[in-house]
Amino acid sequence: MANQGAEESVLSALREKGLIDAIKVYRQSTGLGLKESKQAVEALAERHGVELPRSGVGCVLVIALVLLGATAGLLFLFARG
Repeated sequence: MANQGAEESVLSALREKGLIDAIKVYRQSTGLGLKESKQAVEALAERHGVELPRSGVGCVLVIALVLLGATAGLLFLFARG
């Protein structure tokens, strides 16, 4: 990214609002497409040590396991009673 001020704006958006907003800022500053902007923002984050959020798959798995356990517990209680 050639413009230092634009880079700082992207980094600020990345830290304060997240990846999607940072990509929007990058796209507005450069006119590049979504794929190129996403790759550039991820590279920028890596260069500056900004940790990107991981996908939410872990949360979904935990919720699914809790629901499965609760269902199994209810079935056990109803089967006894």
